[in-house]
Amino acid sequence: MSDPKNTLFPKIVFFHSKGIPTEDIAKLVSTTPGVLRTSLENKIILSYNFFKEFLKSKEKTNVVVKRFARILLFDLHIYVVPNFEALREIGVPESNIVALLQDTLKLSRLTLIAIHALRAISKSTWEKKLEVYKKWGLSEDHILVAFRKYPMFMLASEDKITGIIDFFVNKMGWESSIVARRPVLVGMSLERRIIPRCLVYQILLSKGLIKKDFGLMIRMLETPKSHFLK
Repeated sequence: MSDPKNTLFPKIVFFHSKGIPTEDIAKLVSTTPGVLRTSLENKIILSYNFFKEFLKSKEKTNVVVKRFARILLFDLHIYVVPNFEALREIGVPESNIVALLQDTLKLSRLTLIAIHALRAISKSTWEKKLEVYKKWGLSEDHILVAFRKYPMFMLASEDKITGIIDFFVNKMGWESSIVARRPVLVGMSLERRIIPRCLVYQILLSKGLIKKDFGLMIRMLETPKSHFLK
């Protein structure tokens, strides 16, 4: 439906002029056809030049574009610049942001959640949550590793964090480090999921049908409801 000469061809020429091979251009436009509908002058060129300036390399920019061409379609002032600024504000070195852009662009869902978490939590709130975890014996290294695995680990309220760890330690008899090893537990509902399923585990344990098994309990907690009931 588009004009081949005035709409499609100039974009292919642009990508080719940046050193992207023809076969890669073919993959790019077939996986992200939106680039063919987007303004070359007002969007694609501006976005490409922005990332080229940021990455300080045409080659690195081409790698990012080939891996995730949709980045050229984002509104820079809404989706990109604010996230970069948020990372800078919390002290992430520029080199790490560059590495994040190169390695994770895919911009994985976890990365987006992590950035959202860092933007949503003030420094004082972050420190308070660190202290809650530390009171239960978790080191800062354990907390940061857990956050990298599951960014929601630091979005849970202080009361929820305390309630979940208290349940596992004082009701289930597990070490508090369970939440650092499996941080997704902090994102679960204590009343609707953790307590009912752990009661099933305890009943099986008390009847001698199973032995105390951390892995089994975790699988019981993490499995989808339909699978668990079955």
